[in-house]
Amino acid sequence: MLKKIVILCFISMLIGCGTAQTIVMEPVKGRTTVSGISVVSDSHNVEVPDEIVQQLKEKIERGLYEKNGYDRSDELKIVYKFLQQDKGNQFSRWFWGGIGNTGEASLTVLVKYLDSEGSELGKTQVQGKIDSGFFGGSFSEAITKAAEQVVSFTVANFPSSS
Repeated sequence: MLKKIVILCFISMLIGCGTAQTIVMEPVKGRTTVSGISVVSDSHNVEVPDEIVQQLKEKIERGLYEKNGYDRSDELKIVYKFLQQDKGNQFSRWFWGGIGNTGEASLTVLVKYLDSEGSELGKTQVQGKIDSGFFGGSFSEAITKAAEQVVSFTVANFPSSS
């Protein structure tokens, strides 16, 4: 019995425990199909390392272009801005195994959807978190979860016409 508990604890530490959520700030105005999307970084409310900004952009683009078949164009512009980012403490996440919020890493991003003329079609706030995982889990898992939220919201509300 004790051996099974130890094994289960070990397996749970190997799995990254990342979560994400999307809050719709302004619902999408009309359902529009699009063939092309561009992803643009706006000026951020907090200091964010360039590699984190770029990582989020690349993960969103990969989800839209490679996995969902959108083209690169300004037909729909996704403009994102970091509102908050905290890498947390990876050692604390590893040591405590996600108990409570010890060492939790998180990011919050405001995402605006604009048409080709620059009119706002909708706005969301996306949050990604990581609170445990192998060796404490990587902050990039929180970025991945946030990017997945942006991609799924986009695909659901702006279906591909190609």
